[in-house]
Amino acid sequence: LCIIFFTLIGVLALFFLVRLVYGDDIAFLASALYATTPFVVKFTRIVMPEIQAITLVIVSAYFFYKYSKSDKKSFAAATILFFVLSLYAKHLSVFILPVFLLTYLIEKGPKKLFKKEIILYGIIGIIFTLPLVFITLKFSQSNVQWVAQSSLQSKFSLANIGFYPTALYKYHITIPVLVFSLISIAMSVVRRDGKIVLFVLWILVIYFLLIAMGVTKEVRHAIYWIPAFCVCAAASVGLIHRRPVKIFVFSLLAATVVYQFVISYRMTPEYASGYERLAKYVVENWKGDSILYGGAEDSGYFIFFARKYDHDRKIIILRTDKILATNKLDKIVDDKVKNKDQIYQILNNFGVYYVVLDDKTLDSQALEIFNNEVKTSSKFKFIEGTHIGSESDRFNNTPLDIYEYVEYKPAKTGKMLNMDI
Repeated sequence: LCIIFFTLIGVLALFFLVRLVYGDDIAFLASALYATTPFVVKFTRIVMPEIQAITLVIVSAYFFYKYSKSDKKSFAAATILFFVLSLYAKHLSVFILPVFLLTYLIEKGPKKLFKKEIILYGIIGIIFTLPLVFITLKFSQSNVQWVAQSSLQSKFSLANIGFYPTALYKYHITIPVLVFSLISIAMSVVRRDGKIVLFVLWILVIYFLLIAMGVTKEVRHAIYWIPAFCVCAAASVGLIHRRPVKIFVFSLLAATVVYQFVISYRMTPEYASGYERLAKYVVENWKGDSILYGGAEDSGYFIFFARKYDHDRKIIILRTDKILATNKLDKIVDDKVKNKDQIYQILNNFGVYYVVLDDKTLDSQALEIFNNEVKTSSKFKFIEGTHIGSESDRFNNTPLDIYEYVEYKPAKTGKMLNMDI
């Protein structure tokens, strides 16, 4: 429901933003194109922060545009408020700040940037962002290191420069939207139509930021430019003066909306059957003090379904890749245990009764020792198993089994978990 709520707010916010700039017809097209974009629809079906971040960015842009045309202080305050909230949703939302500054600079000139309310709300925004900075430095050290240690040569390599433009037409937007947006940008430049400046800067800044920061190449990182491309595509209608041609282009874009809707409707959501049945079993047959869960493909499905049936909120689930080893960005970087004795000490300290394991090979000596012990030792008894079914090759046909730790002992008071989060 949270994702659906933010998606609807994002579509409405984009409509109202574009209506301020171009009017109702183009606003309708832009928001419809955005709402039906298959890549966006895909993210409405999974729990990730991108949709929330995009929505907060769009709302911030709406208030920024209102402020740039009215100079009302309340709009400046709202701009900063939603910008800061977008940062807490996803760090990459920072791209919209230089977009605002450059747009305001082009429209108003450099002197206007130093108005009292801009400086005041800017300082307030910095103050409210400081906790996020400390949180990032404390808990996202690997991400910070990636950005800091990435060389200029790797950042501006041909592979890096070409990755997101390639992802743009392969994944992010449909070909009609790309074609119409490029035509619209070209026509606006030729005609010096300043209305499109905000959205062109939106596209350029997010692209440059992804390259310059050396962010890992992931298709989802550039999802933030999709609203801007949808607006640029819809804006092509407003750049055409001949009524028959305007109606024709509008019809093509409306057909694109229908085309995108059909694609989105036919998309198969990612699923993984099997997790729910086993999670339901351990909850309904709860014994002991905790579960030790080991999944080479940590999808979160098992934990999600355990929470679904754990109405009393009594289930404690420990992860093997956190207490027997250290997982860092889906890679095991350190083994915390060296032998069987240390493994059994952990099981006994924390009252582990059920062990749930999948059957994938792990790049960790500690986890391999544990998995082999569970499957071969008489101290563990096989209870129930299944094979995961999924449209994804990562999960499909992977065995997932429940074992009972026969020598279960109640958890010991005062024992502390040792984890590198």
